[in-house]
Amino acid sequence: MDPSAEFLPKPGASGDVPPVRPRTDADLKFTPQPEVRWFDPRVLAKSGVRVLLSGAFGQFLDKRELQAEVTQEPLTQHKDKPGLWLDFISDTGDGFDPTYTVAWLASQRELVLPSGERLPRGEVLVLGGDEVYPVANPEAYEQRFKGPYEAALPWMDRGNPDLYAIPGNHDWYDGLTSFVRLFCQGNWIGGRLTRQTRSYFAVELPGRWWLWGIDIQLDSYIDEPQLKYFRAIDLKREDRVILCTATPAWIEGSDSRGFKNLAYLEKTLIRPKGARLMLSLSGDKHHYEHYVGDDGTHKVTAGGGGAFLHPTHPFAEDPLTIDIGGPSGEAPQVFTSVCSYPDRKRSRRMAWWAVGLPRWNWLFTLMPAVIYVLLGFSSQFSLRAFEQAGPIEVAAPSFGWTDVLRGLLSNPVSLLVLLIFFGGLSGFAKPSPRGPHSTRGRIAVKWLMATFHLVLHIAA
Repeated sequence: MDPSAEFLPKPGASGDVPPVRPRTDADLKFTPQPEVRWFDPRVLAKSGVRVLLSGAFGQFLDKRELQAEVTQEPLTQHKDKPGLWLDFISDTGDGFDPTYTVAWLASQRELVLPSGERLPRGEVLVLGGDEVYPVANPEAYEQRFKGPYEAALPWMDRGNPDLYAIPGNHDWYDGLTSFVRLFCQGNWIGGRLTRQTRSYFAVELPGRWWLWGIDIQLDSYIDEPQLKYFRAIDLKREDRVILCTATPAWIEGSDSRGFKNLAYLEKTLIRPKGARLMLSLSGDKHHYEHYVGDDGTHKVTAGGGGAFLHPTHPFAEDPLTIDIGGPSGEAPQVFTSVCSYPDRKRSRRMAWWAVGLPRWNWLFTLMPAVIYVLLGFSSQFSLRAFEQAGPIEVAAPSFGWTDVLRGLLSNPVSLLVLLIFFGGLSGFAKPSPRGPHSTRGRIAVKWLMATFHLVLHIAA
């Protein structure tokens, strides 16, 4: 660890003892949290309620409309520096061990790579969304994000880094209330100072570069006050933009709402002024994927801030063709993947770990068990009604697939269970990015996947 001499009291802090990194659990001022057990029925139920509420009322209680009353101009404190190092972390605030590991690495004076290259600590830290899991609230932010980051970098005597953040879908599940309180009111988070006053920002960097962070509110749309804010920025010809967004919409296809949001921003606010979108940064997918365009631009997904790992093998290694609908005759951009973590081969191998789900999270097995019991009883009652001679024995030779289906489909209870089960399976089905990009095509694929999955459960 760095010597405590690097850390001095914050302005206005009481006492003469400088804050230092904790060395034991007893030194912590928060309670380290375990990793979120995503398939625990209790976690799924609580998160599901928040998702439904945020989806139903998000557009009617949009915090971004209220933020428009808060004055914020593009931030220029880094503009005249000779150069600048920037750190980007996304999808953090899960379990303490991985969250603190990433926070500790980002807090070192420098990191020495195996190649011998030295990377200094960034003067700016950008958080790319989903700063807390499973849903946002003050306690979760304190225990899962703020506490670990303050412990990793409690204070500095000079050159304190700035901190900027954009919200992801999990930050929106409380209507953005906790996010605004933590990141938009000039708070210190350890040795870093938050400077934005809204859930989006624009920072002018050295060398005619700009850093934009946008808030697309659950991947729905960019609100008019936000568009007005970015429209007023004095971009000049040959300026270069780094765009931070909460979802890597470039892999979702041109029919997705996220892609349309980013395309609209680039097509109407950046290109008409002669500027270039050089780098798009995102998290949301908890892996690393770097695409390089034939025009020298870059698309990077870097969701390795401490959350669980997402696979990379469902994403095509073939070049991505991106057409934002520019002027007639303008060729689409072609992007090629140059690096991914985990690599495709390792990702396919790791995917087989899902077979061991009952071992890692045995509570999840209670959900299909309850469904099986409901289907079994409802089917048996229907079959008994069909057979006047008496109850049907499962071991009887006449008890086959035809009887099972007749029993399931003739009982309103089992039919309702099947429909709910099918809805849940289709909701969680994730079509491959290499599949159809149209909305109808993706829905058709999801329904086919859910049907096949449902048949397997009926067989079980």
